[in-house]
Amino acid sequence: MNTDNVFFNFCHPIIKKLDEGQWIKLGFTFLHRVIAVSFLLIGLYALYNFFDAEGWKSFSYDENFRPVEGFNFGSVLFLFVSLFACWIAFQIAWFRATRIMEIANSRYVVNAIFSSFVRMIGEVMASIVVITATSAGVFSLFSDNLNGIIPVTEIGVAGIIAGPVLGFLIIAVSYFLAERISATPEIAVNTGVMNRSKSSPEE
Repeated sequence: MNTDNVFFNFCHPIIKKLDEGQWIKLGFTFLHRVIAVSFLLIGLYALYNFFDAEGWKSFSYDENFRPVEGFNFGSVLFLFVSLFACWIAFQIAWFRATRIMEIANSRYVVNAIFSSFVRMIGEVMASIVVITATSAGVFSLFSDNLNGIIPVTEIGVAGIIAGPVLGFLIIAVSYFLAERISATPEIAVNTGVMNRSKSSPEE
């Protein structure tokens, strides 16, 4: 029976690309770039919402209980911190997207790609934690009341120390998981080799 025709082989090029890992890499590259652009959009939305709500304004009352408009310096600083965090997260996701295409095609390419994805998630989370926590600690040192800008106020030195420590722990855990994912194929191959060597007859 002749199976060398379109009826049997129409999707074979697609399956071949999937087996080689090329399309898997393209899909994950696209996903990383979507995540990267999403952080930029979040930053732009925060910027738009800040100006739309006139977030730079603060209101207080004088001795006659008349409203007095002022400048909310803490709100402006927190906006810049948020934009900076989104920018750094964008750079991390975009960098990881470019590295995916450099992964060699193999039968275990998905392990290598998912390992890179886990690293990216950890790096993004750690960056956001370090930037926001450290900035909140610095802000609290110079203000007795941040007027609700930062959920946890007056954390001071504790925030400055806790931010980098938590960021390092997040990086360590994500890298550990990524390395375990990368090592799984090697462990399977080595285990198979050892089992074959044990089962082979002795000379």
